[in-house]
Amino acid sequence: ASLTRVKEKLTPDTMAVQKYDIQKPESEGGGFEERYWSPLNSPVLDEQGDLKYIIHRVTDVTDFVYSKRHQEEQLKINNDLKERVGQMEIDIFSRAQEIQEANNKLRHLNQELDRTSQMLKDVNQELEAFSYSVSHDLRAPLRSIFGFSQALQEEYSANLDAQAQDYIQRIQKGTDRMGHLIDDLIRLAHFSKIQINYAEINLSVIAEEVLHELSQQDPDRIVIKKIPPNLVAQGDPGLLRAVLLNLLSNAWKFTKEKPETQIELGTTQTPEGKSYFVKDNGAGFDMKYSKNLFGAFQRLHTNKEFPGNGIGLATVRRIVTRHGGKTWAEGKINQGATVYFTLSDQKPFKTENELKK
Repeated sequence: ASLTRVKEKLTPDTMAVQKYDIQKPESEGGGFEERYWSPLNSPVLDEQGDLKYIIHRVTDVTDFVYSKRHQEEQLKINNDLKERVGQMEIDIFSRAQEIQEANNKLRHLNQELDRTSQMLKDVNQELEAFSYSVSHDLRAPLRSIFGFSQALQEEYSANLDAQAQDYIQRIQKGTDRMGHLIDDLIRLAHFSKIQINYAEINLSVIAEEVLHELSQQDPDRIVIKKIPPNLVAQGDPGLLRAVLLNLLSNAWKFTKEKPETQIELGTTQTPEGKSYFVKDNGAGFDMKYSKNLFGAFQRLHTNKEFPGNGIGLATVRRIVTRHGGKTWAEGKINQGATVYFTLSDQKPFKTENELKK
């Protein structure tokens, strides 16, 4: 077809590029090599302008074909990269918008946190003012009531019948109980403000000391204690001593009706992690009231059954919370109770004085 076109038009005609598989010499490993040729048919005319010859010339264009193919592949890669870059730009822009929205929400949350912190600060100041009022303003009228009732009893006892004497004693017991309530309330507030100094504490030693003190006050009690040696925890020595003092005192108090008291200190693994516990075989409690145990002035027994002000477990929860831990209790009526608490290895909360430092 190319030769026919040359004969008809008497002009050179370039054929399509031809592909050949050329056998390679054995010295180069043998096999076949893919090569590309570009044939050109050119007319040779005589003096009269008639076609005399056609020269068929072939040029090896393999490198050109490979180069063009590489360029096409590179162009495709570049186009793919551009498409990916464009998609990345869209993703980055979308992500930037999400980050900006998150930052706005975080800023609002921080502002809300600042407002909440200020409210808590105001509440704490009000509580401090209230504690000051309780400790000073209420003590004076209590002393006055107790003093006048005592004077009435001492100076006019001969003129008072038995019922009047009983009324006076009830007044004095009431003022005395109110004084203890004030002391407990102030002590509870104190535990919320005191600075925490972390150290390694041997709870076993503290528990032995507390139970020894309790047994000296009530030497006739038969007590079976189970305290593992070297039970170590991280926390404030004074505050954790207060925790054990309240828990062991409760266990001692609520087992007074048992012919044989059993008190145990130990650790166990719970869903909350490593947990400490104080267990007794005393009066126990109904689990439906378990949420009320750790509230201030919350009691499940009458003062006649087991005297107290309902501050002990509230104090325990306050101290444990300041150590980043949790408190809960389990029990059965007349089968004893177990109080659990956890402690965090880190310092979760700081007082205003600690923040200033």
